[in-house]
Amino acid sequence: MAEASSTQKRINRPLLRTIEANSPERHASWLELFFDLVFVLAVSRVAMILAQSSDWYSFAKYAALFIPLWWTWIGYTFYADRFETEETSYRLLMFAAMLGVAALSLSLGGAFTPTGDVAFAVCWSLVLLILAGLYVRAAFYIPLARSYALQFTYGLVLTAATLLGSLLIAPPYRYYIWAAALFLDLGIPFFNRRVTNSIPVDLLHIPERLGLFTIIVLGEAVLATATGLATVQWNLTTILTATLGFAMAACIWWINFEFVEDSPVRSRSLKTRFIYLYGHFFIVTSIVTFGIGVEHSIKDSPDAHLHLSTLVLLAGGTALMLGAITVIRLIAGACRLIYVRALMVVISLSLVYFGQFLPPLAVVGVFFALFISGVWLEGR
Repeated sequence: MAEASSTQKRINRPLLRTIEANSPERHASWLELFFDLVFVLAVSRVAMILAQSSDWYSFAKYAALFIPLWWTWIGYTFYADRFETEETSYRLLMFAAMLGVAALSLSLGGAFTPTGDVAFAVCWSLVLLILAGLYVRAAFYIPLARSYALQFTYGLVLTAATLLGSLLIAPPYRYYIWAAALFLDLGIPFFNRRVTNSIPVDLLHIPERLGLFTIIVLGEAVLATATGLATVQWNLTTILTATLGFAMAACIWWINFEFVEDSPVRSRSLKTRFIYLYGHFFIVTSIVTFGIGVEHSIKDSPDAHLHLSTLVLLAGGTALMLGAITVIRLIAGACRLIYVRALMVVISLSLVYFGQFLPPLAVVGVFFALFISGVWLEGR
């Protein structure tokens, strides 16, 4: 009876899964998949900023808002990687975090406006404070992880306090404080690199979780393609453009899941691991950018040429994604096509200029040729 009580007590508290658990192979839990569903809304809302307007202001706003969304997902993912349990308290806190992320998603459109700043800053702070609460529990129950958990607790609380304090400052200085809060949040793992390195991650679970987020943004790219086709009259040109758009999404899936190495996760170097991690941010944000570019190219296909903003979305998304994949493969020691990749990046960027003189379908065809060549060359 005493042994059963001790076992139940152990189950109903946080534990350090990467050391205490004896699971030979771990996959994403049902709760993590439910958590990801909320981020489908978040990605859709931030992509809407580019879909509605692709001027430089909208692009800057999209990039500025995607970073905290992505890093929020990373924060909860890495917490769950180390401390996820089946206890009721953990599940309730995660449900509260999901609600906070949903509210944060709905506040994105009003960010950087006098009427929407308060909602955005409060929702972002709330999501950070819930994660800080989870780390407080880990620090209380797991002495081995106390220094690590407290490092993140202090960093997250300080970030949230900075965001809330920024509401006392009028724009545009408020946004400088937001930028400082974001850099503070991104830098928490580097407060004490020895402590961060002392708590291992699951070498199978983290790459799988990053892959699942990539699937989310690929879904957004496919949705953008379908949205573009739904808003124009169907003819040979629009159907072919949409078909090539979907084919390029398939190529992106192929390249990302077949050829992007996950060996940097196993590195003892914190810098190598975080280059891999930050590199995935550029991959996912570029996929959304490219998807919106495909949507705009379908809408522009009846015209003589693609709009400059559409070309920037297509070329920028392609170049950024290929560049990020190249960096990840370089640090993994598995990149043997660096000159070919560099040439593909140059060709994609050159289409910002030369694409203004080509028919829309021809430009989309060139981008498709780049992606299909990448799949073929990597396979070789």
